[in-house]
Amino acid sequence: MAIAKLSCGAIILSALLQFSSYQNYRVSLGNSGRPIWDCGSVCFVSRSQIDPWTTNPKSSVAKVDIVTGSGAIPILGSPQVEDMASKTPTSRQIQNPKSIALRHSQYPVYAIAFIPRSQILVSGGYDELTKDGREGTIKLWDLKNGQLLRTLKGHTDQVRAIAISPDGKILASGSDDKSIKLWNPNTGQLLRTLTGHSDWIAAVAISPDGKTLVSGSFDNTIKIWDLHSGQLRRTLTGHTDPVQSIAFTPDGTTLASASNDKTIKLWNLRTGQLQNTLTGHTNFVLSVVISPDGTTLASAGYDKTIKLWNLRSNKLENTLKGHADLVPGIAISPDGKILASIEGSWDNTVKLWDLHSGEFLGDLPAHKSNVVIKGESIAFSPQGNFLASGNNDGIIEIWQY
Repeated sequence: MAIAKLSCGAIILSALLQFSSYQNYRVSLGNSGRPIWDCGSVCFVSRSQIDPWTTNPKSSVAKVDIVTGSGAIPILGSPQVEDMASKTPTSRQIQNPKSIALRHSQYPVYAIAFIPRSQILVSGGYDELTKDGREGTIKLWDLKNGQLLRTLKGHTDQVRAIAISPDGKILASGSDDKSIKLWNPNTGQLLRTLTGHSDWIAAVAISPDGKTLVSGSFDNTIKIWDLHSGQLRRTLTGHTDPVQSIAFTPDGTTLASASNDKTIKLWNLRTGQLQNTLTGHTNFVLSVVISPDGTTLASAGYDKTIKLWNLRSNKLENTLKGHADLVPGIAISPDGKILASIEGSWDNTVKLWDLHSGEFLGDLPAHKSNVVIKGESIAFSPQGNFLASGNNDGIIEIWQY
């Protein structure tokens, strides 16, 4: 048994919950059922630290609802806690986390990534304006203590995209200087610079087997590279506007690309052949991600929606609505159950959704400034215990679960 303490203004609810690190409860207040993701923080404390129930006398009913499971557990407006242990949550969901912030610079953070099997976060953007343009920078952060480990310099313009190899030994960065740089993240050594694109590089991705690097550019093309030799294998053409985001299926056989031409294209990575084009968005598509089991593709963009596609049938299964402005970035949790989305406005929230049902789970209070209009500025850590997003004022917001 553990104690979940949830606070929202004058209301402090302490209750014994049967849970493990793979379980979660959603809490609502009053008869409205309004989630309180944005009203405080959830922290697990020891049994000896349990607080008494305190609440405003005018408050009526609170309920705990198992997000994936069997309905609501009522907690009446009294110190009595109903039988919660009888309700068994199913799989792990995102808990209301504590938030910490790191400052990359005073300028936008365009890219966020995590190094596998570590607690290191990588951010990309730029540090200062120079007479020659913007000095692109990549920063590595130790999430155990929030310390900056190192800064990688070499790009002559802002860094828009970052990808990490599955073994964590190669970091790829794409920049407005039209180059891709490969780095050793452990030493900061620049390994290689790849050139060939004729415009900004908006997206980079590394295949699950760690052998292939793919880049997407404002020159409307996708380039496929040998990650270790740096040789260009082929160039994919088909999009008629900038390529904003790319993603691999887990088996590495298919590549998805999202573009300002309002489409998502699916490519055979081995042959370079176009397999399918997904249409349905009414404006630029800024972000595309694929679930860990390879069955669902999620896309988002300027039309304020998130679309969920079945990759077996290539059919649209659901459209998630709730954002008041464009959706520049989405991410799927490593367990494939939660989708996180950011809004490119002053909305100041990250929204959480159940990937399978499309249910809106709640808002995380986010940035004080508007979020970067960039699809790679939000990411889950490979272990699923961190969610991070970048911001226009240079702040990286990190939620820890």
